[in-house]
Amino acid sequence: MNEQRNHLRIPVRWRAVLVRNHEKGETYHGYSQEVSLGGMSIISDHNIFTEDDVTILLAVPPLLPGKKEKILEIHGRMIYTVLCSSGHGFRFGIKFLGFKRNGAKYLREYLEKRVQIL
Repeated sequence: MNEQRNHLRIPVRWRAVLVRNHEKGETYHGYSQEVSLGGMSIISDHNIFTEDDVTILLAVPPLLPGKKEKILEIHGRMIYTVLCSSGHGFRFGIKFLGFKRNGAKYLREYLEKRVQIL
């Protein structure tokens, strides 16, 4: 596997839903393992892979107490699916292709602030 990446990966554990085949409404729940401006990895109980584009709903927690989480809708493509090293669950890699509304700007600003906090 080619390990060429253009963006800093940040370890996070955020709720995520992968939507595959919108007509059938196939949804798979999991959580993020890491995220960058170019993609993310998701841990799920399901071993899925598709060459079709997918939609990710990513629940980004607030940086400040008392604020609400923001749900980002992301258009992406699955790059890989592997069994987790623990043997429990599967990890799949997603390459981001586009964001709904101001999602890319929000994620960029959020990750910049989070890196400063770390």
